Amino acid sequence: MDNKQVKNNLIKKVLSPNEFPEKVPLYLNLQGWIVYHNAGYGFSEAVYDSDKILHAYEKAVCDFPADIYYDMGGFSSMFFSRCLGSEDYVLNDEKYSLNFKDICYLDSSEEYAELIQNPKNFLWNKFYTRKFKNLAPHTVKETLCQYLNYAASHNEKTAATKKRIIENRGAFFLSDVPMYQSAFDYLFQYIVGIKGISMDMRRNKRKLTEALDSLEDLFNHYMDQFTPILDSRSTPFQMQMCMLGQTITNKKQFEHFIWRHVSKKINTFIEHGIKFYFMVEGAAGPLLDFLDYIPEGLCALHVEKDCIDDLKERYGNKFTYVGGMPVSVLGKASLGDCRSYITNILEKYGHDGNFIFSTDKGISYEADATVDNLKMLCETVNSFKM
Repeated sequence: MDNKQVKNNLIKKVLSPNEFPEKVPLYLNLQGWIVYHNAGYGFSEAVYDSDKILHAYEKAVCDFPADIYYDMGGFSSMFFSRCLGSEDYVLNDEKYSLNFKDICYLDSSEEYAELIQNPKNFLWNKFYTRKFKNLAPHTVKETLCQYLNYAASHNEKTAATKKRIIENRGAFFLSDVPMYQSAFDYLFQYIVGIKGISMDMRRNKRKLTEALDSLEDLFNHYMDQFTPILDSRSTPFQMQMCMLGQTITNKKQFEHFIWRHVSKKINTFIEHGIKFYFMVEGAAGPLLDFLDYIPEGLCALHVEKDCIDDLKERYGNKFTYVGGMPVSVLGKASLGDCRSYITNILEKYGHDGNFIFSTDKGISYEADATVDNLKMLCETVNSFKM
């Protein structure tokens, strides 16, 4: 059995209520500072250079061994953003940070009518040309040529690097799995911003509702193409979901604007037996009242702000639980205190067989982890005896 199959089988076991894994799987979402600093690169020096990105990530996989990683080449999208002329982010070399501006790309609420009538046309003819300045008519041809040339080169190098890592270490990359994101999350994160959608939930409820329905129909048109093949794939996860919208809605708003779409997608997963990874950013809030009907052994639930003890008390062993390690401890605690915290988490959850050790969120900034603490974390989790 090759390394890839060994890791895939381990993850499948931790997802299955009828099997017991031989170890606690370790999942790392490595981004930004920890990756590039560990390779000796400055932030902007690396994120616009394909070779440096991939070298830094391959070194990170060697130095921080895990069973699951999120992706291979995080922030490689920065070259694409700069090439297309995006101005909605601020890159800070000193802090190795990347922050996005809260921008509304809808000129007025009247444009909701265009989005509702033909979301595909609106995205291409209004949203993308506003977000990406270089897609203007006089520069679009040159921009797309540069974009496609870089994409082809970067994707070829990424595939070769990832193949080498998988053959040598058997790592599973979660980013290889198709992602579903609700229309609500997409709209507020990319098109109208938090302020915009917060106002529209109160002032333009009908238009917002219809716009979300139109976007969801468009997304489902593409996502449904995956459904016939997902349940036959051999990968541990066939889908992934990420949700943040619950942090800016109350229960009534959540049910109306988000859950009526998300529940349909989860029903599809249930119908086809699709195992999915569900990342809940921020506090789960109203989401927790809607998860009871998901069958056991189908979902790996990764929570950022919620306590796994509380989730276990509420849902039992319905889910495979992911997380347990706050980046605040990994980044600030001494080596000894950090080791004690990790050991306590492993003793508390590691013997149950339905736990994937991970940080509560991605390791992106200098405050999220020290190199020594992260190396010790990998050693401690990988050597833990169940």
